Amino acid sequence: MSLPDPEITIHQAEWRERRGRLVPALAILLVAGVFMGAWVGLFAFMGANPPAKAYDWVEETLLPETNPGGIPQFPNLSRLSTLFSADGVQLAELSLRGSLPVSIEAIPEHVSGAILAAEDGDFYSHRGADFESTLRAAVATVRGTSIQGGSTITQQVVRNLGIVGREKTVQRKIAEIAWAAEMERKYSKDAILEFYLNSVYFGWNAYGIRAAGLEYFGKELSALSVGEAAALATIIRNPSLYDPRDTTPNERGQIGQRLVEERRVSVLGEMVELGLITEGEAEAAAAIPLSATVIPHQNFPEPAELVRISAVGSLLNDPKFDAVLGTTPEDRLVAIFGCPADDVDCELESRLKGGLKITTTVDFEFQQRANEILRSWLPVSPGGAAAPTGAISTIENATGAIRVMAGGLDFGDDIEAGQRDYNLATEGQRQPGSSAKPFALAAYLEQGGSLNSYWNISSPLVIECDVPCGPNGGLEWTVRGGRAAGGLRSLEASTYFSTNPTFAQIAVEVGPEAMAEMANRLGVSAELPLVYSLALGAGEVSPLDMSAAYSTFANYGVKHDPYLIERIEDEEGNVLFEAVPTGERVLDEALAAVIVNTMEKVVSVPGATGNRANIGRPQAGKTGTNQSFRDAWFVGYVPQYSTAVWVGYADAQIPMTNITINGEFFNRVFGGSVPAPIWAEFMSEFLADVPVEDFPPLPEGTSKFYVTPSSDVPDLLSDPLLTQKEAEQRVYFAHLRPVVELVPSLEPMGTILSQSPEAGARLSHNGEVFIEISNGEPPTIPLPNLIGLTRTEANLRMAEIAAETEILVALVPEFVVSDEASWGRIISTLPPPGTEVGADDTVIIVIGRAPDDG
Repeated sequence: MSLPDPEITIHQAEWRERRGRLVPALAILLVAGVFMGAWVGLFAFMGANPPAKAYDWVEETLLPETNPGGIPQFPNLSRLSTLFSADGVQLAELSLRGSLPVSIEAIPEHVSGAILAAEDGDFYSHRGADFESTLRAAVATVRGTSIQGGSTITQQVVRNLGIVGREKTVQRKIAEIAWAAEMERKYSKDAILEFYLNSVYFGWNAYGIRAAGLEYFGKELSALSVGEAAALATIIRNPSLYDPRDTTPNERGQIGQRLVEERRVSVLGEMVELGLITEGEAEAAAAIPLSATVIPHQNFPEPAELVRISAVGSLLNDPKFDAVLGTTPEDRLVAIFGCPADDVDCELESRLKGGLKITTTVDFEFQQRANEILRSWLPVSPGGAAAPTGAISTIENATGAIRVMAGGLDFGDDIEAGQRDYNLATEGQRQPGSSAKPFALAAYLEQGGSLNSYWNISSPLVIECDVPCGPNGGLEWTVRGGRAAGGLRSLEASTYFSTNPTFAQIAVEVGPEAMAEMANRLGVSAELPLVYSLALGAGEVSPLDMSAAYSTFANYGVKHDPYLIERIEDEEGNVLFEAVPTGERVLDEALAAVIVNTMEKVVSVPGATGNRANIGRPQAGKTGTNQSFRDAWFVGYVPQYSTAVWVGYADAQIPMTNITINGEFFNRVFGGSVPAPIWAEFMSEFLADVPVEDFPPLPEGTSKFYVTPSSDVPDLLSDPLLTQKEAEQRVYFAHLRPVVELVPSLEPMGTILSQSPEAGARLSHNGEVFIEISNGEPPTIPLPNLIGLTRTEANLRMAEIAAETEILVALVPEFVVSDEASWGRIISTLPPPGTEVGADDTVIIVIGRAPDDG
């Protein structure tokens, strides 16, 4: 007696016994191929050999070498990951498939019966394979008349789980039958049918009978009619061909909806034979056309679809989830969405396979409220006409947690209906206008600049550059937005009054690379163009970018990267990931503090651009307006939160001019006119229960940012052709203030006669440079009082004056009889004393004489 093979287990022995029962049945079946040639060859083999040899051939050639362990557990179709808001609201179930699993007990008999009638009427009586049906289907296939697959529901499950391949061969068919028999020993009929009904594909991304009912008829299973259930049953065989919505002929002239209606009649007939319905019910159901009951495809609404899209994008792409979700796209898809129903290998692997609870940072209440405020200010235009919309992004300063990411519009791809398939708050790329000025300010202060520096604010201002800086690559850049009469303004005041000429000069001073680097360092993720106009809002950023960067200012230079995923838990509640915010100092504390101090004045100083954002608590911010009024911004913050508000047209660059918004007419929309009050309305509600805090006191080291710089007095005299305007601009560009006096001169009008202080002297910014300029009129002097002087004395007096003024006035005597006291002395002058006289003028001096004088 031989010893048992130690490698043979009890399960393998049992399997061999079962194979012994299967082989005779399979050999007698004589059906395994689908192609005609396979059948003819098999029949010829069986006719030429005795049954015992046939049995051996079937066992050795066709039966798979496997064991019961190869039967997998059914994938958990309910293992969906769920997405929650920070305040506990379920936002979405994450699945790549439209699958809504339901228990077998919840499926009405006429619904499951319709599927059985169409696919496997003997399901509850066979043992996995229906030999008679398979043989009938095989013979029909040979004859070219078959419309049936011949596979039982159990066989379909075996095939769909990937236990056997899908090639049409004799061996694959026999293996499928063998596995189906084994599956029915492992699982109950109800378990197999439940899995089948919940996993089979019905087209239009609907997996499972419940999803199909909602997809095609907009009904739960209990509400489906007999005719509708029968129509769904017809789809399984070929969802692309049997499409209840398809009313267009294909290349063969077939119309999907008509094919479904035709096959539905057969299904209803099978249901009558199975005793599920009466003939009258079948006729009544067949009489109702599908066109009367099938609904168009629709996207089912979610509470916050755009949040879900952003969350999934973060989960799939952010490297910080590598340790939890895997490093490859495939790993992450499975970890988040679970295994596909037909991927057995995936189900057997030891790794995350869906079922996660994912908590976001979003505050659902205020996410909804932000959208409501945006829509109340900026409603979708009736009829789909273009209308401005908006976006709001809010970040918690202490952590970087994204609390609000409202895009204003519904999710979808119907632009005319006011829907977008992206989130304007996180993905909308728009020019920030003057809200980018603080980045240039920070770069300038970091290079040693001062808020108490003074700058030329003439408008238009022509700036000459050493490198191309103009819009067409020229060396001149013309900037507007200052004062037509010219003047100086401090950098601090230029910030809260949003003075373009000042920041254009700052841009040339620091260079585009420094400004772009500063913006990115503070939190702007977008790649910015290296142009001088960055200081005035060139480049494109998202509201999330701006709220993140301004949050760094609010933190006095500490940056927290914005994040959306707060926590990930598995099905048992084990925390797999939890955000641990860590700040990074990216800007000097004192420098950031003085910027905050300056931006507070944007809101608080009367006449500053952000007055309409004032909510009566410590706050700071900056307005922004695209130069063509296509984008308008207010980005502001309190110590705890930073919020960006953008307003504009979502899908076109349309100027917001001559427009009525929220009942108010605007010739031009500025950041301070619409975004600022939207910011105030939203933040007043958002901060209602947030304690009022002040920004920290200014730290040590801030005084250097308020020192008034000095500069050299420019030379105004060496160029004889220098005009008054050019001289004034030369002084303004030297950060000094020209004080012009027009004086009479023999020089041509406009000639610069003198300057004080002289060229090269040092003056503090905003210091005065006095300039005398010829008014083109001859110089004059007031005629001195010559009365009582002798003629000689008068000539000496006028000679002294001429030596001082270079104005020599001729004195012409005229003698008149007078009293003795006036003899030889001037009695009067013409013109009288005090009259302005010049070098070309003649003054008559009247001199007294004795009566007898000739």
